[in-house]
Amino acid sequence: MLRFQKKGTYALFMLMFLYIAYHAINGNRGIISMLQINSELIEKEAFLRQLKDEQQKLEEEIKLLQPENCDLDLIDEIARNYFGTIGKNEKILYLD
Repeated sequence: MLRFQKKGTYALFMLMFLYIAYHAINGNRGIISMLQINSELIEKEAFLRQLKDEQQKLEEEIKLLQPENCDLDLIDEIARNYFGTIGKNEKILYLD
């Protein structure tokens, strides 16, 4: 009888170990999920850097359009791009 109890105890501990090991690897917070989350985090951080760069460029453009720092060439360029106009003596060169 004692021999059967030892085998049952070992089997129980082995099943518990396998259950814990499986969930440590494949569970919601397991190793595989952690690797996927880390790769998503890297992608999101790269996207955030792009957005911050774009924000910085837009803030610089806004500073150039403020009344105290008015850049007439920039205003002219924006108006021409927006309305698609050119002067009488100007030619457009399209570069591909």
